Amino acid sequence: MTSFINQIFQKFKAASGHHILIATICSRAFSFIASWWAYRQVGTEALAPAIYAFQIIAFLVPFMGMGLYHGTLKYGAELSSKEDKIALYTAVLHKGRKWSLATMLLLITLGSIWDMGFEDSGQYLIVFSLMLYISFEYEMQKVLFRLLHHNDKFALFEGLHWFLLLIFVVGLTPWLGALGYALAFIFAPLTTVLYGYLAYPQLFKSHIRPISSTNSINKAFFSYGLHTAFANVISKLLFAVDILLIGWLVSREDAVTIYKYLTLLPFSILFLSGAYMTTHFVTLSKAHKDRSYTRKFIQEYILIFSGISFIYLLFCRLFAVPLLRFFGPELVPYTDVFMILALGTTGILILRGLFGNLLSACGRADLAFYAGAIGLGVNIASNFVLIPKYGLLGAAVTSASIMWLTGLLSSIFYFVSCTNKYK
Repeated sequence: MTSFINQIFQKFKAASGHHILIATICSRAFSFIASWWAYRQVGTEALAPAIYAFQIIAFLVPFMGMGLYHGTLKYGAELSSKEDKIALYTAVLHKGRKWSLATMLLLITLGSIWDMGFEDSGQYLIVFSLMLYISFEYEMQKVLFRLLHHNDKFALFEGLHWFLLLIFVVGLTPWLGALGYALAFIFAPLTTVLYGYLAYPQLFKSHIRPISSTNSINKAFFSYGLHTAFANVISKLLFAVDILLIGWLVSREDAVTIYKYLTLLPFSILFLSGAYMTTHFVTLSKAHKDRSYTRKFIQEYILIFSGISFIYLLFCRLFAVPLLRFFGPELVPYTDVFMILALGTTGILILRGLFGNLLSACGRADLAFYAGAIGLGVNIASNFVLIPKYGLLGAAVTSASIMWLTGLLSSIFYFVSCTNKYK
């Protein structure tokens, strides 16, 4: 096993991505502790309106700035000079800010007149809507680091953001309760962005000089960004629709919070696939026409993450009860739900995390969206049948099945579309 773990680390290090791996592990740890603290400090019922509002905002976050930051990464990777990449970053930043501000103001208005069925959810929607502007700045800074192959700086930002989130959650929840939990998601990226402008003015100073247009931001650029945003929203919906439907179909308000925390550990393992693909995405975008390179990459990825999935499932099987008891004894009766969700996430680790990103790397983000859309339709229909009958267990069975289904669809779309195109 030591040899296997060392092999994984060497794959990251070969791509100068070990910084990202270490930062992502730390980030997931900070996120886990922050969630545990909020759960224990605030309680299930008090936290439910904030979680519900956050799920709604989570759908819209990929569209912040009209999804332009997605296109910046893809098309910026094809630019050769540092100056061109910074110019593209600057142009996208100024265009995206306007869209983010407009969306934020619309949600503030919506939150002031609609409580979404949960008392106080409207005020949490107003607070979380600020993320659409602040997080766009944060994501754009990280995109520029990736384009310039500054993985160490990208990793620093990622780790700093989640560390600050933990600090704000711990500091604000005893004082403000669930509102403090919500405010932490605003203050953490805001502080990180301000740090970026102060610490790296040589990279971000160009944002002071607006660029009105650039030939790189064309119809294809917008289309790619929107399709990637839609694909990301679908991915979030595949996770969040269960919570939304549980809040609607189950007559227990605490069921939303319980299910949210049952998904916490299973979904946390997905950081490994995310970190691995983040490390290699720029290179994959440049080399997506090289069949021998992509074939070798796919083989190595599946081998590594099949091994990780086996070890992970064994760990969950052995330690499910103590892990759930760590959050609270009320979660222990849902051990079966926990294990089913863990099994489902291996479908993302092995298939969807790989082929969804490969579709984006070869410019077919639209197919990644279609795979997710099909999965979402099946997910919603199945949940309406299974949640009223089986409760949280029905939601977990649906989620696990959809994770594997969308992974299989993504792999089929990739091999049919991208590999046949470049021979």
